[in-house]
Amino acid sequence: MTRLLDVLDEPATLAPAPAPALRVPDPASERVALRGVSFAYPGREATVRRDVDHTLDPGRVTAVVGPSGSGKSTLAALVLRLADPADGTVTCGEVDLRGVDPDAWRAQVAWVPQRPRVFAGTLADNVRLGVPRATDEDVAVALAAACLSALVDVLPAGVRTAVGEGGHPLSAGEAQRLALARAFVRPASLLVVDEPTAHLDPETARGVIDALARLADGRTVLVLTHDPAVVELADTVVAMRDGHLEKPSLPAAEALVA
Repeated sequence: MTRLLDVLDEPATLAPAPAPALRVPDPASERVALRGVSFAYPGREATVRRDVDHTLDPGRVTAVVGPSGSGKSTLAALVLRLADPADGTVTCGEVDLRGVDPDAWRAQVAWVPQRPRVFAGTLADNVRLGVPRATDEDVAVALAAACLSALVDVLPAGVRTAVGEGGHPLSAGEAQRLALARAFVRPASLLVVDEPTAHLDPETARGVIDALARLADGRTVLVLTHDPAVVELADTVVAMRDGHLEKPSLPAAEALVA
């Protein structure tokens, strides 16, 4: 516990801004661009991402494929501004994100992690996690869009049914769709999704993919995946190899998600 408190007391690792931004850029209408980005974890000499260049176009879906440990999650952290590059820039509409207040940037972003956290409380509380003022109607619409209406109908108290820390009694697929419902209820124009169908059976994965397709409509999306069915949703497919991004040929892309 003492060590945990020491870690919590450490200052944030985000780099100082070159200059405060005059505005908060909007990923709904402006490109998010990584230019010459390199990244290394604090305290480690090795650079894990080198000279990454890529652009996320507004309203388009980009799928990043590649083996585990290739750096896909680090890429997501840079776009979410949970980390800053050691070299290069991450911009939106030519605005360097290091100059943008992190909370203001993240207010426009929805993050669906590979293993979403479910907290003790009601199902509705968990959907409202990032939007406490969401109405009951907002919650119901989000749950329906995430293909969870059937679950709500059989729960003893509907959306007011209590769930335990970690999600009990929800299955892994239901927890994943709950995370998608959180994103549906959040007015975010940039969506970052990490392995949405990992560890799910084919039928459950299909439901998650259908929900993701609806969620992606009209949003800028970065999805990290090994799943060929998820890749089919993408307008652009790029591969992460040894810390670099590249646009693979179709056979190479299929090999990376096999």
